[in-house]
Amino acid sequence: MQSSLLPITYISDAAVDEALDLELRALLSLSFTGAPDSVFEHRRYFNEPPAHRWIVRGNQGILAAHLAIHEKTFILDGEEIRFGGVSEVCVRDEFRGQKLVKQLLAEAHRWLGQHNYPFAALFGKPIYYGSSGYMAVDNVFQDSVDEQGAPIRKRAEGFLVAQLGARLWPDEDVFLPGQFF
Repeated sequence: MQSSLLPITYISDAAVDEALDLELRALLSLSFTGAPDSVFEHRRYFNEPPAHRWIVRGNQGILAAHLAIHEKTFILDGEEIRFGGVSEVCVRDEFRGQKLVKQLLAEAHRWLGQHNYPFAALFGKPIYYGSSGYMAVDNVFQDSVDEQGAPIRKRAEGFLVAQLGARLWPDEDVFLPGQFF
């Protein structure tokens, strides 16, 4: 087992070079294996490129873990409120059990807080992310289409939020424009 105090490195997605792109796609392809996840064979993001990434390298420089952040907004009564959309969280099998996800989230939360993001959010399960401050919310909606292609407003299932500052998550319905991240 590797040391749990592996350094965490920040990199903007715009600064990802060809070599790191290949490493990211390889790690994401190993970690996400469902049918829609095959996109990682050809690109380093699921729906849209994130703005920020945090990575952990293990012995011999192997890419051990990764987390991406999208700069997103939600709309509450016409007000746009920024949040960091966490995505593509993964750890290579041989590095599991070292709390790397918790460390990556803490580092990303610190960065988001320094840049005045009141919330971080992700799609996941509280059992995995609750210890990092995430709670399930059921008041997030997004435009979608029904089976006939007609537009509908759909509840975002599995949406988790971490409060990063003094602002509390609203009780009112929140609209998430754009694609899921």
